[in-house]
Amino acid sequence: MNTMKRIALLLLTLLLGAGCAAAEISGDYGYTVLDDGTAMITKYAGSDAEIVIPAELNGYAVSAIGKRAFFKCKPIISVVIPGSVTSIGEYAFYGCSSLTSVAIPEGVTSIGNEAFYGCSFLTSVVIPESVTFIGDSAFCNCKSLEAVVIPGSVTSIGNDAFCGCSSLTSVSIPDSVASIGEYAFPKRTMLTVPAGSYAEQWAKENGYPFIEALNWLQKLLRGES
Repeated sequence: MNTMKRIALLLLTLLLGAGCAAAEISGDYGYTVLDDGTAMITKYAGSDAEIVIPAELNGYAVSAIGKRAFFKCKPIISVVIPGSVTSIGEYAFYGCSSLTSVAIPEGVTSIGNEAFYGCSFLTSVVIPESVTFIGDSAFCNCKSLEAVVIPGSVTSIGNDAFCGCSSLTSVSIPDSVASIGEYAFPKRTMLTVPAGSYAEQWAKENGYPFIEALNWLQKLLRGES
């Protein structure tokens, strides 16, 4: 990394790390050390198109992608997040308009508000079974996203979570979901929901098309595998 980039990264990490532990630098990454002795990435200053986020920075396990860490990093095409990460912060990948794929590992429990807002070339995302919370506008304006399966671990989907996803045609919502925010999905999106679930009631009340998902017993009675 050249001297000017290093100075700029240091200034940014100092600003973003205000109120946290002292800002640190490792290669293209700015980070802070959290109270539990793990690292939260606060800034990426590189220019790579394909990024594999390291599991450790200077010996500290990376546990969080912080607020605005990859904000409007437009060259990025793909991101692999390490299994050590448990949270993806607000605006973490906001405006990464060239991003086409992201690997979110098991262990991530929350996807923050507007985390992937405006990732307009993101065609698919696998949300792992560890996630419990999808924040407001988390995937808003991901215009190439076509289908989403919400895992059985999720209990809350925020306002506008998938708003503006103009290619989104289907979303599968499990029985675990107990809260769905306003305008969470585009109005024409077909929702697959368990019979008698909160999601089914929400779809009815908000005028969304839906079909009922069959449970294992219903499938057995119909002779389906």
